[in-house]
Amino acid sequence: MAEQQNQLGGLFDGVFKSMNDILTAQGKLIGKSIEVQSSLMDAVNKNATDVLGTFTKKVNEALSGTWTGFGGAASK
Repeated sequence: MAEQQNQLGGLFDGVFKSMNDILTAQGKLIGKSIEVQSSLMDAVNKNATDVLGTFTKKVNEALSGTWTGFGGAASK
């Protein structure tokens, strides 16, 4: 009986260790996916900011010297 309990205890120890290894691996995977997602979001935000900045610059260049306000004549 004692030998069976030892075998059963060893089996449970193995199962718990395997479960612990799986949870550790899942945690690492989740951490890495959060890191990758954060990097992707940063890249998208930077690109969007650059595009918006370029667009704003081009609009300002197109309007410079021509906009005098409402009701006014264009200077060029």
